[in-house]
Amino acid sequence: MSFSVWGIIWQDWVFAFGSVVGIVSKYYALRDEATVWSRWASIPNAILYIPTVVAFLTLGLYLTAMTATLSMLIWFGIGIWRAPDNEDV
Repeated sequence: MSFSVWGIIWQDWVFAFGSVVGIVSKYYALRDEATVWSRWASIPNAILYIPTVVAFLTLGLYLTAMTATLSMLIWFGIGIWRAPDNEDV
């Protein structure tokens, strides 16, 4: 089945929409100063997004690659600004 909106295939829209839910929740965690998230959890998550973004780009899922990039950047932000002060890295 071939269907596209503004030149973007429907699968890309579905994946990107699903990613937006995660982006909103992670963005809230990044903005909330009370959030404490270990670097041992957030930085590996961010790093694992790199091959995911590359995979989406090579598949032509550019909208999904953009939302995955936003997720990756938010994970890096959480790792930098929301890690506990006494965490050894």
